[in-house]
Amino acid sequence: MFYNFLTVAIRNAMRHKFYAIISLSSLAIGLTCAVLIMLSIRYEMSYDAFRPHADRVYRIMKRDIDARGQVEWRGALPSEIAVHLRDEYPEVEAVVQFRRITSWFRAEDRLFQQRLCPVDGDAVDFFGLDIIRGDATALKRRDASIVLTQSVAQKLYGHKDPIGRTVEVQRETYQQVFTVVAVMKDRPTNTRLEFDSVTFFASDNWAIRTAPIYVRLRPDADVAALEHALVARFPSESQEATYHLQALPRVHLYSRIDLEGFTGDSGMPYRDVRDLYPLSVLGVGILLIACINFMNLATARSAIRAREIGLRKVVGARRQHIMGQFLCESVLFTGVALPVSFGLTVLLLPQFSGLMGQPLVFNIFDHVWWIVCIALVTALVSGSYPAFYLSAQQPVDALKGLRNRLPGDLWLRKGLVVVQFAVSAILIASTLVVYQQMDLVQSKYLGFDRDEIVVVKIFGPDAEQIRLNGQYNAVKQRFLQHPNIVAAGTSLDLPGHSWPSRRFVSDVEMPDREVDVRVFRANEDFLTCYNISILAGRSFSQAYAEQVTENSSAMQVVINETAAKRFGWSNPLGHTLMIGERHAQVIGVMGDFHVRSLREPLGPVVLSAAGTDLKYLHLKIKPDRIRETMAFVEETWSHFIPTRPFEYFFIDDYIDSKYRREQRQGHIFTRSAIVAIVLACLGLAGLAAFAAEQRTREIGIRKVLGASASHLVVLISRDFARLAVFASTIACPVGYFLMRNWLQNFAYRVDLGFFPFVVSALGVVAATILVVGYQVYKAASANPAEVLRRE
Repeated sequence: MFYNFLTVAIRNAMRHKFYAIISLSSLAIGLTCAVLIMLSIRYEMSYDAFRPHADRVYRIMKRDIDARGQVEWRGALPSEIAVHLRDEYPEVEAVVQFRRITSWFRAEDRLFQQRLCPVDGDAVDFFGLDIIRGDATALKRRDASIVLTQSVAQKLYGHKDPIGRTVEVQRETYQQVFTVVAVMKDRPTNTRLEFDSVTFFASDNWAIRTAPIYVRLRPDADVAALEHALVARFPSESQEATYHLQALPRVHLYSRIDLEGFTGDSGMPYRDVRDLYPLSVLGVGILLIACINFMNLATARSAIRAREIGLRKVVGARRQHIMGQFLCESVLFTGVALPVSFGLTVLLLPQFSGLMGQPLVFNIFDHVWWIVCIALVTALVSGSYPAFYLSAQQPVDALKGLRNRLPGDLWLRKGLVVVQFAVSAILIASTLVVYQQMDLVQSKYLGFDRDEIVVVKIFGPDAEQIRLNGQYNAVKQRFLQHPNIVAAGTSLDLPGHSWPSRRFVSDVEMPDREVDVRVFRANEDFLTCYNISILAGRSFSQAYAEQVTENSSAMQVVINETAAKRFGWSNPLGHTLMIGERHAQVIGVMGDFHVRSLREPLGPVVLSAAGTDLKYLHLKIKPDRIRETMAFVEETWSHFIPTRPFEYFFIDDYIDSKYRREQRQGHIFTRSAIVAIVLACLGLAGLAAFAAEQRTREIGIRKVLGASASHLVVLISRDFARLAVFASTIACPVGYFLMRNWLQNFAYRVDLGFFPFVVSALGVVAATILVVGYQVYKAASANPAEVLRRE
């Protein structure tokens, strides 16, 4: 029977090639989008799931309530907790303290910045390190030993054997020589525990006193009991302090759900599983549009196959047999479209991977069950309604070529077309809103000049030596000798950075009145470089900036306008703030500028002198002859620090990078809108061609009676145009609601006007008229005598 179903399906597809090509193309495009989105979502959901016994590995987080009643989560915990768990809890199988430190690696005149991971447990077993050369157990036996990844070993030593060779690790004031004892395979990228090298430290002989702690529990361990035991064993000043064991595979996507009040930390950014929902809906929506094409074309052509259905029923076929026939056809089309989608996936994967910022790899066997599920759902959804509808035909009516419509049949098919165009209109409008918002973000004045400012990284052991020698001023003056360098400044923090120091600051005269401020550390020349105006008072003197330290008991600060308003000062000069345990005199008021992204409103900022505790050198350069200027900057850098690579970036590029997620969303919406409208137009072309084919006699008679081709185009197109207008009417409020919620992520956002929704509606209606008009025009251009003779 199945063979018969298959034969009939193939014969029917070959007889109606135009409609078969539309159905196949739609399903292939829809499946391609679904597979690509599936790869992206599975990549995000697979973080750290590859590690040995990942389902039993947890990180320990401490939840505390500060004096102001705010929730505070801490991941860096005292080493004594790790020792206690290792020695006193049999249900704890293994404990590792993990810390990732970005350091400079020097070997054989080669210098690279890499991530060093000092651990105090059995890292090889715990993290599943795949050792390909050497003996990793020597980490504990030999002092100052290190395990490198294969790529780092290649960069440092080329094709030489790295085992037994030395590497010097530098980080600010820290410097040590390690011996390579083993080489491991490069780590997968879908992990939050990223590192390029591993070294061992014992809790009592390393400067690290706190670090994130990871434990592996035995299969029968009671997680809740262990959390309570930690509270009892390590009490906190706050009675509400608790410990939480979070499963490692849930850290990447579920931290904001598992840890109430968690806002992230200064390390790798956290994703939220709820961020994946729109992408999932997008994939389902595009696949649904493809399925609707198949459903509409199959049911619209039901009259052509009515006699076939009637004859089958007369000779004894039951309804389930007819349903099986049409489900078999949908399976056949899906089965043919699937390998085509594989080819398209391989072709488009590099571009999609770059768009998503994920190193995606497509291996059918790694995702076979997901692909099978997607294909089966596609076949069932696209074939279920045609099978149900066509199998309901009565034999006598079917043999007469009549169709006994099911209740609501025509409205359902029209409704499916409306869904297609509504989704397309929503995506077009959303794309326009995203690009409007990104244009606002990139063009909005942030309170400082961001054009043509080069930032040079100046931290590290060699830069530290310059700091100790007091040479920063000499370096700055050397740069200013170039005529194209207008100004130079130094700072510890960066504008637009996500993590400037947050403090609760009070007025010494009113200690109970605290203000939540951002403390930005920079020297007096920073304000000049970024053209931030002093509205009252003055900035720091150079002499003060050179001698101040982080431990200075007396400080001078410059506050912004917003801070002055929050403290309620009409004349802030001379007031004294309490920052931690130190007094800070307000010597000036500066204009407001954004120290963080535009997702947050302007807040109170306190500018504190960084002294010699610096990380960045800022150079304001003229826009002409930039290449020549940068060559001079690099040459000057090499003169003062010949052993360090020259690292720099433009501040406007850095600020734009903070909105990479939104930019990515804009690109995704754009491509999705294009795919959706193409799929909708494909289906519409098929329906329009069939409608014109069914009305050829009417078209011929109307032409004989004097109707023009344009009149016939308007006559037949207007029904489809009405559907497009109705779809746009539905899409406008839905799109408005969705984009209004999306814009809530920004403190500064565009006004959500009519423009994007009017453009999307006009685009959908215009596409409908063009596609349908073309098909009708072809039919209307035929010789009416020939048409009537055939009829």
